[in-house]
Amino acid sequence: MAIQGKGVPVAAGVMAVVGMATLGGIYLSRHAGEPRLLTPYIKKGQILEAQALSMVKDTCEASVNKSCHGVFPKSHAGFITADEQLGSNLFFWYFPSQDNPDAPLALWLNGGPGITSMVGLFWENGPLRAVQKNDSAARLTDVELEARDGTWVGPLSMLYVDSPIGVGYSYSASAPTKFHKNMDQVTEDLYNFLEQFLQLFPDCRNRQLYIGGQSEAGKYVPSLAYRIHKAVQRGESNISLTGIYMGGPFFAPEVMLPVAFNYLYNVGAISVAQVTEYRRDARKVIDNYLSGNFTKFEISRQLKSLFTRHRKPSFIENFVTGEVADTQLVASIMTSENVRRVLGVNHEASFTAVNTGVYQALEDERLRSVRRELGELLDSKLYKVLVFNGDYDILYNSEMVEEALLVTKWHGRSEYGKAPRLRYRANNGIGKTLFYYSHVANLCRVVVHGAGHDVPHDKLELSTKMMLDFVNHGCLRH
Repeated sequence: MAIQGKGVPVAAGVMAVVGMATLGGIYLSRHAGEPRLLTPYIKKGQILEAQALSMVKDTCEASVNKSCHGVFPKSHAGFITADEQLGSNLFFWYFPSQDNPDAPLALWLNGGPGITSMVGLFWENGPLRAVQKNDSAARLTDVELEARDGTWVGPLSMLYVDSPIGVGYSYSASAPTKFHKNMDQVTEDLYNFLEQFLQLFPDCRNRQLYIGGQSEAGKYVPSLAYRIHKAVQRGESNISLTGIYMGGPFFAPEVMLPVAFNYLYNVGAISVAQVTEYRRDARKVIDNYLSGNFTKFEISRQLKSLFTRHRKPSFIENFVTGEVADTQLVASIMTSENVRRVLGVNHEASFTAVNTGVYQALEDERLRSVRRELGELLDSKLYKVLVFNGDYDILYNSEMVEEALLVTKWHGRSEYGKAPRLRYRANNGIGKTLFYYSHVANLCRVVVHGAGHDVPHDKLELSTKMMLDFVNHGCLRH
């Protein structure tokens, strides 16, 4: 997800004056709960106590002047300590399916790096959405929560995790402004989190588990899945991973960046001179990185210069609508007093919707590729893999994703390169085009028609079908 437009850093300090407002008809008071640090209970085996503590309960009391509508569906939220030495705590919000007790568990991560996964919850596929009370000159505090008409929760149980440390409510008690500088640290935190989460909710161990997300999470997801894969092989873990899913993933920068502007050139949005200049500059940065003759700091500066010179209009998330995720709206909801209280987050805790400090700390990892890890996961034949994007996505468009997949080494690589792209149409194949897809071995590749970078936001119903078909059949199914 692009860090631009409405997606600017928002901290609780900036949003401190929340004022009195309503949240789906619920009066917002000024009391806040205590942080739900669950790891001490998990370590002591006090699982029922930890589950009860993490339960999201609306404490609204109906009166003559206000009513309680039960906006919050059954869910759990809290903090799990990912690194005890650093006091690093990852925040999560878990929505178990109320339709199917055996529904697969899907972990969702947003990218950035540095964007809260609450964007996935409120903007993309969660059971709640944040809306402004009016369209013109609305204050940020004038927002409401309402049930989303359609959600991934139900067919799936959804687990939204704020990662890395410093994003959303996730924090480090010992070093609040020192952020992880490499993906290995981010991966280890997520691995430790997941091990404890599955102790906290042991029923989830018997369900299918999918790890996924979008954008820069295209690095997090294969890295975490690979960490689990190796731990299970060594007998260190019994996490039963079923598959991974990645939307608009930036997982092989060395082959994706040089073709990033081809989309704009092919639709006539930039000239041949512009695309030629970008290709040359991008290729130079990649060659310098691969040569090993430049320090990570020097490469980081070159990459920053590349993005600065060629930024517009490359970071549009949807070429047709120009829409980007409203991270300020998400921050406004997450810092409201009632939401803080039901989540067990005290009023002094900072919430950062887009943490530029995290982005800058991980800048040296911007060109890190995880296609080797993805290839090994595919080669193991143990996991299903879904890679999707919207055909209006400029940020990480179809050609970029294809170039990365075509150079990923796995047993189905040659077959995938020769496979035709199939068209999926509505009304039993006679209606409008919905998807383009390929299914080779354990890889499902989908392009969602009419969607931009945030596929579930743009095409929620189609994304839900795609996920269910992937879970049940390995790929799209008529």
